[in-house]
Amino acid sequence: MTRRQTDALTFLSLLAFFFALLAGGRVPLRFDLTGDKAYTLSPVSRNLYFEIEDEVRVIYYVSGRLRASSPVPRTIEDMLGEYAASSRGRITVAVRDPDRAEPAGRAGEAGIQPRQVEIMEKDGAVLATVYSGVAIEYLEKAEVIPFVFSLDSLEYDLTSRIRSLIRNRERNVGIISGDSSRSRDGDYGPAAAAMIRSGFRVLWLPGGGEIPENLSALVVLGGAGELDESALYRIDRYIRGGGKALFALEGVDVDRETLEARKVRDQGLLAMVASYGAVVREALVLDMPALRAPPYPHWISIQASSGRADHPVSARFEGADLFWPSPVELAAPGGVEAVPLFTTTNGARIMDGDFVTAFDAPSLYERDEGAGETFVMAAALSGIFPSWFDGAAEGRPSRIVVTGDADMFSSLALYTGAMERNTGFLLRSLDWLTNDDDIIVLRSRLRGGARLDRIADPGRFSSAARFVRVLNMVLLPLGVLAVFFIISGRRRRGKYRI
Repeated sequence: MTRRQTDALTFLSLLAFFFALLAGGRVPLRFDLTGDKAYTLSPVSRNLYFEIEDEVRVIYYVSGRLRASSPVPRTIEDMLGEYAASSRGRITVAVRDPDRAEPAGRAGEAGIQPRQVEIMEKDGAVLATVYSGVAIEYLEKAEVIPFVFSLDSLEYDLTSRIRSLIRNRERNVGIISGDSSRSRDGDYGPAAAAMIRSGFRVLWLPGGGEIPENLSALVVLGGAGELDESALYRIDRYIRGGGKALFALEGVDVDRETLEARKVRDQGLLAMVASYGAVVREALVLDMPALRAPPYPHWISIQASSGRADHPVSARFEGADLFWPSPVELAAPGGVEAVPLFTTTNGARIMDGDFVTAFDAPSLYERDEGAGETFVMAAALSGIFPSWFDGAAEGRPSRIVVTGDADMFSSLALYTGAMERNTGFLLRSLDWLTNDDDIIVLRSRLRGGARLDRIADPGRFSSAARFVRVLNMVLLPLGVLAVFFIISGRRRRGKYRI
């Protein structure tokens, strides 16, 4: 064996040994190859120490059984370590096994919830009850992430909770479900659960009751046909006082069982929101691409490309599914700025009378002639809003978000697989409403779900599919064969040596 061969063999052996240590987790090395560095701490997280006056204690409760069978807990520990390393001693991190280091009841007292997950052991896959949650303590207060098994939302969850603790600010969100046909738990339970997981405290408010002054934001889900003047007065007073609100409204009421549609008999809510600058029309929007099979153009799939990229709420918009939505027209009064957040395609149509909403009705989309239009489906407004009751514009600066769909945050989104995207828009809206603009950046870095409808145009989709087939079935195999013949030819000529 020549000296050159010996050196090459030694180098390859050392390289193999290094990668073996890396695979076994013995070497703390992690590369973030995502385009926006989604798994690297952002400046807002690295600079938390500027605001921390006392020690923040972060405790990661993880079962040793899970830690031994999955690499995920180690990646979570790595990210927690980054928080500690960048905090200049103001954040400490501890890792505890509830099953060994201390009684499991201690983790339960902290709010950590065990879950059953499938793990791989020597005898194969087994279903085990394990812990993987984070408790955050500051002074006499605490926040908790009951279960975490991914880096996808970990930075947002940690930073938002740490900031709430050190600023002594509870993020309370009041919800008014104004439609008596929608149930709090059955229809809006999943959306409320998403808010709670993101660190918001949810308060269900009666339609005509008092609105607490300490709310971070108010969410009004429907109710144009039911909320009376007393309820509207309280909402208007809350906004005039600087309160932030999200209105998910509809101009046409569609019965889910009979699919009978009729214009909402507005008791004043639509008119009040229109006075703020967002007019929810008493009409239905039809568009493609539509949901269901065969396509039902009353259920619209809003594509990610339809979001406005320069606004914090819709930056990195991941799309949304809408159900019998109404268009939102912007007519902002003086002192109010109105910005569209996402729109339909440029081929959408309006149905403003003689509503046909049956799933099996033929040619719903084609029955109205014309090339179609682009309609705003959600908007953000900010400024000093005039009072609906006395017209005065003397109030405190506020923010509101208006969507033309009262069902986009309901359980219908579970039916189409859009709950994560729709609630993602809801949570980004709440972040903007509560003035945490830099926190929205963390949420927009999260990885979206794998969705196979990114290319909506059928022609472009077919072309892309043909290209992928040719690439995988022809070009790549030919490339491998070409490399093989080139190397073989060099070897035969004696020109390929180590």
